[in-house]
This record gives sequence, C-alpha cells and structure tokens, in this order.
Amino acid sequence: NNAMQFAFYTRMLQRHLQQALARRAEIKRMDYRVKLRVWLAGDGSIRRAELIDSTGNTEMDTKLRTALTDLPPVSELPPEKLPQPISVRITNRVTG
Repeated sequence: NNAMQFAFYTRMLQRHLQQALARRAEIKRMDYRVKLRVWLAGDGSIRRAELIDSTGNTEMDTKLRTALTDLPPVSELPPEKLPQPISVRITNRVTG
C-alpha cells in the first residue's frame, strides 16, 4: 500500500530532521514547533526545505532555514512516486 509506505517514510523523515537539528549547537537549546515543506532527491538528500509557518522568532526561523540546507541525507531512499513536497512538523522542547 503506497499510502502506508509514504506515511511511514514521512515519519522517518520527521525523526531524521529532528535528530539532525538537535545535533546543531545553535538550535538544540531553543524551543520551537514549526511545519516544513521538504523536497528530497532520489538519494535521500534534501534538495529544498521551507518553513510553512514561523516559530514566532525571526532569528530562530533564520537558524532553522540555514541548518536545513546543510543536513545529512535520509539513510533510507525515498519510495518511488513519493508525493512532494512532504509536509512535516518538527518540534524541540527544552525543559528546565
């Protein structure tokens, strides 16, 4: 079932983005919740990513945009005919 395969891949992409961003010193200590549109190349690399909405913090938006251009490819190749762009919500909560 393609829809299930696409949903699974979208969740994997969401985890990949959150984990990769959490490794960035300039981002990992900041709270955010934002929706993205992501376009992937056939090799799993991110061709383009844009914020659908704002985090409410212009500086944070800029840091996220910059980081998104420089993330490692997704380890698993995208399924054939995966509809793009892929919409994902990413969040980071810093407690304490």
